[in-house]
Amino acid sequence: YGLAFLCLLWLVVCALREPARHSHTARFNLGGLLVFALRVAYDILGAAGWLPWSQQILSYGFFVMLLFLAAGTATRNVAVERQIQAYQRDLEGVNRRLRTIVRRRTAWLRESLRSVNRLRERQESDYYLTARIMEPIRFRGLCFGRVDLTGYVEQKKKYSYQQWSGDVGGDVWLASLLRFGDQPWIAFANGDAMGKSLQGAGGAIVMATTFQAIVNRPVPAYPEHRRRADDPADANDEPELWLRACYRELQEVFETFAGRMSSSAIVGLIHAQTGAGLYVNAGHPAPVLLQASAARLLNAARSPLLGSIGANCASPDINRFQLAPGDLLILGSDGREAILPDETNPGGRACVNTPERFAEIVARSEGDLERIVLALESSGQLADDLSLLRIAMRG
Repeated sequence: YGLAFLCLLWLVVCALREPARHSHTARFNLGGLLVFALRVAYDILGAAGWLPWSQQILSYGFFVMLLFLAAGTATRNVAVERQIQAYQRDLEGVNRRLRTIVRRRTAWLRESLRSVNRLRERQESDYYLTARIMEPIRFRGLCFGRVDLTGYVEQKKKYSYQQWSGDVGGDVWLASLLRFGDQPWIAFANGDAMGKSLQGAGGAIVMATTFQAIVNRPVPAYPEHRRRADDPADANDEPELWLRACYRELQEVFETFAGRMSSSAIVGLIHAQTGAGLYVNAGHPAPVLLQASAARLLNAARSPLLGSIGANCASPDINRFQLAPGDLLILGSDGREAILPDETNPGGRACVNTPERFAEIVARSEGDLERIVLALESSGQLADDLSLLRIAMRG
C-alpha cells in the first residue's frame, strides 16, 4: 500500500504540474484521475457502510473516467498532428529555399561553363589559325643529288577546333636547295623556339620566314660574297661566308624582340654530291652521327642562342662534318631528352634524359625516325615539343 500510495502521489503531482503549463491533454488526464479517485473513495466508503453502495454508480464512474482519458488521448493526437504539419510546412519552406538556391547556383554554373567554353573556343581558334600559318613551313622532305633529308615534328600542345584538330608549338625543321656557282648545296635548319604553344609557334614562324627569305635571296646579295671567278679559294669559302651571314641575320631578327623571344637552332649546309657539311650550333642539342651502326655525338663548339642580348654573335663558330655513303646525321630538339617516367609502367625502362642515351637509341633504331620516336615514347611521356631531322648520304 505504501508503494501504491507513493505512485499515486507522483501521478497527482505530475497531473497538477502539466495543467499549470496550459496542457489540455494533462487537464483531461487530471479529470480522469480525479474521477478514478472519487470512484475508489466511493467504493471504499460504500464497502464500510458509510455511503449507500451501488454498482451502477461505479460503472458510470468508470465510463466517465474513460471519456476523460479518451479526450486527453485525442487532444494529444491532435497536438502531435498539428506539430507534424508545422514541421512539414517548415520543411517545405526549407525545400523551397534550397530549390531556389540550387536554381541560382545551377544558372551561375551554366553561365560560367558557357563563358569557359567561349574562351576555350577562342583559344582553340587561335591555335587553329596559328597552325594554318605554320602549315606552309611544315616540310615533308627534300631529296637532291646523293643527299636525302626527312624530318619529324610533334608539338606538345594539341587542339581541336570545330572539325579540325592538330598541334601547335615552337619546333620546326627547314631545308632548301642552294647553288654557289655551279655547286649544289642544301641549306638545313632545326629550331626550337622558346615558350609554350602560341609563344613558341610565334618564334618558329619568325625563324622559318626569315630562313626562307635568306635562302630565296640571291647569294651575291651579301656583302661578304666577293667571290671572283678566277679565285677557287674564294669559291670554297663562299658556303662558310653564307652560313655566317645567315646566322647573323637570324640573330638580328630575334634580337629585335629584346629578349622576349629566342630560339635554339642548328643551321647548316651540306654539299649535295660530296656529303661535306658545315653548321652553326646556336645552343641546340648536339647532333648524332651514325657511321657503320655506331652512333656518336658531335660535341662541337656552340654559338649563343638566337635572340641572345649582349652576346658576341659577329663571328659564330663553324663546325664541319663529312658524310660517307650510308652515313646518317640526326638532329633533334631538346624534346628528345625531356621524357617523363611512365607512372603506369613502373617496370619500364629508365627515363631518356641524356644525350648519350639518345645516341644509343639512334644506334639501335639504325637512324629510322619512326623507330626512334617509338623508342622515346616507350621510355615515358614526351614532356616537350619534339623535332628530328635526318640527313642521309646515299651510295
